[in-house]
Amino acid sequence: VFVYDHGHSGMGNGEAYTGLSARASFPITILPACDNTCPSDLEVMQTFYADLDGPSWLENSNWMDGDPCKNAWHGLECTQGKIISISLPHNNLNG
Repeated sequence: VFVYDHGHSGMGNGEAYTGLSARASFPITILPACDNTCPSDLEVMQTFYADLDGPSWLENSNWMDGDPCKNAWHGLECTQGKIISISLPHNNLNG
C-alpha cells in the first residue's frame, strides 16, 4: 500500500511517507500498489482518450500504447502503478 500526501501535512507536496499516527488530521489517499498500471486506471484513461478525441490532440505520445505508466503516456504521472496526475494543458481536448 502506498500513502499519498496531498500536501496538507507539512511533510512535502505529494511525497510518499510512512509515518502515520492516530492523530493524523490531514487528507490522505491509500493507493493500492500495482505491478503494472492498475486495471481501473487503464480503463478510465482509455475512456478519457476516446471521449476527449485523443487522436486529435496536439500531443498524444504513447497514448493507447500498452501500459500508461510503463510506457509514459504523455501528461500522466504515476507512482507504483497508480496514475496520480494528469496534465494536458492547451492540448486540443474536445468532448
